[in-house]
Amino acid sequence: MTGNRLSARAGRVPQSEIRRIFNLAVTMKDVIHLEIGEPDFFTPVHVLDAADVAARQGWTKYAPSLGDPELRAAVAEKVERENGIKADPKTEVIITCGGMSAIASAVMALVDDGDEVMLPDPGWANYLGHVLMAGGNPVYVPLKEEKGFALDPETVRAKITPKTKLIIVNSPSNPTGGITPPDSLAEVTRICAGAGVYVISDEVYEKLVFEGRHYSPASDPAVRDWVITVNSFSKTYSMTGWRVGYAVAAQPVIAGMMRLQEQMIACPSSVSQRAGLAALRGPQQCVTEMREQYRRRRDIVVEGFNRIPGFSCQKPPATFYAFPSIKSFGIPSMEFAMTLLEKTGVATVPGRAFGPSGEGYLRISFATSEKSIEEGLRRIEKAVSSGALESKR
Repeated sequence: MTGNRLSARAGRVPQSEIRRIFNLAVTMKDVIHLEIGEPDFFTPVHVLDAADVAARQGWTKYAPSLGDPELRAAVAEKVERENGIKADPKTEVIITCGGMSAIASAVMALVDDGDEVMLPDPGWANYLGHVLMAGGNPVYVPLKEEKGFALDPETVRAKITPKTKLIIVNSPSNPTGGITPPDSLAEVTRICAGAGVYVISDEVYEKLVFEGRHYSPASDPAVRDWVITVNSFSKTYSMTGWRVGYAVAAQPVIAGMMRLQEQMIACPSSVSQRAGLAALRGPQQCVTEMREQYRRRRDIVVEGFNRIPGFSCQKPPATFYAFPSIKSFGIPSMEFAMTLLEKTGVATVPGRAFGPSGEGYLRISFATSEKSIEEGLRRIEKAVSSGALESKR
């Protein structure tokens, strides 16, 4: 009976299809995990050491709601030095429980019931859940493979209505690994700011760029107050379980996010924040080394899928994801992913998990070892050649 009295909010939020695949895969033996976007590297030693020292020194108590002042100062230094964003660490930076918490808090701070929020399509699945929790209405902005899955300014302009409150942009992109060129991303931001539409810029993959360059929309002073820049330590420093990220925005937005954060989590883990401080201010060679390994893995993935009949895979210029097309097989992406898992023991994510435009694709995470990637490709190629994945070509 109690289940029938759940809030409408809880009923609106869909279950993650990424988790659906993962939850099944972990019950099986001999599975190659190409579904979860989690670095397989250990957290850098200097970060572990700093956390150990901090815990022993007593950094185990509550932190301020905005986060550790020293870490906020380090974030402000980082975004000014690397992203061209000037921010007051006392009022324009908030430390959060990972990038996910930053995005959720920002959406809830900005969106009222009935407001429209533009989402990249395909785009990270949790954006939809955040919008629905806030009572917003999602409006998908299609990203085309032939354009490198980049945001098109004119498509964004055409989607804006009097009800539009916010757009979420993600460059580099999960799930496609695509980058929206700086000129295009700057134009998107100017269009939105001119229409009174806020921009959440999810930049958690900024350090995993292989070709091209990263651009932060808030680096333009003319639109800076309309942009909420979100980042995380999870992907850059292999710190997914530490749950620490941050957002940089104008004071009123950060103040709203802080009030919500106080009610939901009080503050992020104090020890994790000290670990984040060590990550930002410590040696960065670890980041370079991880990125180069991802680059090698990317090349193996792209070459491997393009070798298998029926697949077509663009070379992603960033992240640790590839987004191969399976359209020639004529099989829905969830059915295809489930068949792959059941018949080959290779776990992937159906493209439909990332929005309507994701149908006809799979997301492949190459945040795992080259050995696992090569074995996964071997199994998929064998399944295709044996007819286990019947193509309708």
